[in-house]
Amino acid sequence: MDVFVETSLVDMYPKNGLLEIARRVFKKMSWRNVVSWSALISGYAQNGFAGDTLRLLIEMQDSGLEPDLVALVSALLACSHIGFLKLVESIHGFIMRRLEINRISATAIIDMYSECGNLSSACSLFDRITSRDTISWNAMIASYGIHGHGREAVSLFIQMKSQSQPDDASFASLLSALSHSGLVEEGQYWFDLMVKEFRIQPSEKHYACMVDLLARAGHIKEAQKLIESMTIEPGIPVWVALLSGCRNHRKLEIGEMAAKKVLDLKPDDAGIYTLVSNVFAAAGKWDEVASVREGDEGERDQEGAWL
Repeated sequence: MDVFVETSLVDMYPKNGLLEIARRVFKKMSWRNVVSWSALISGYAQNGFAGDTLRLLIEMQDSGLEPDLVALVSALLACSHIGFLKLVESIHGFIMRRLEINRISATAIIDMYSECGNLSSACSLFDRITSRDTISWNAMIASYGIHGHGREAVSLFIQMKSQSQPDDASFASLLSALSHSGLVEEGQYWFDLMVKEFRIQPSEKHYACMVDLLARAGHIKEAQKLIESMTIEPGIPVWVALLSGCRNHRKLEIGEMAAKKVLDLKPDDAGIYTLVSNVFAAAGKWDEVASVREGDEGERDQEGAWL
């Protein structure tokens, strides 16, 4: 095999979760270039192995090769998983000093800063992007949303409308930001505008954001009516949003209904079963509590058997 075939294998195996095979192929390579290293680093980052990703980046530099943009963005992804802000800033500085930063890499770095809790650096980098596309705008709107800055997200969205056409992801980011900020009226306004003016049919993520927004604010019946009006079948995120609001505002009758809907859909998240169990417990339905806990343990036992 030559370096191109071997690198293709190193790139392909991690995408199928076969990191150890990728590593063995990489070790057997007689000659490795920047692309080979970047393929392995990216594979580890995509599979959530943050520590190994960063160690490989150091090994690459020790071998005398300077990381390219792919390797560095992968390292940024790893840093975001472990909240390693200082290294994110260091990598960002390296990119800004030595590499030509493009719209794609800038958007990736904005995501990383946001996930690491550094909104000001995300804003600063966004302001430096001269040619923004919809993905760039969406990333920054989502960043405001994660940090609970709903009004700033609206302001940026309005600015975006004058320069780029918002898509369904833009509205999902905006509605999520409004949900985290508790801006009910604004959320209802933009949801209606999305349908009437932009002709975007709401997807489950849009409905989930709206149900979460209403339920967080205590408008449980309005959230229930919205679910009943959905043109698509509500899934787990929608029912969990309603259920969480019911628990927080002690609307136990609707909460029991939502809990049963969640159980019918058989979630694979233990945290959801805990939420369901808490709602039943608050309503004094101890038989249901026991049934939920037995069902959750059974699911986990079955998972272990498969593993």
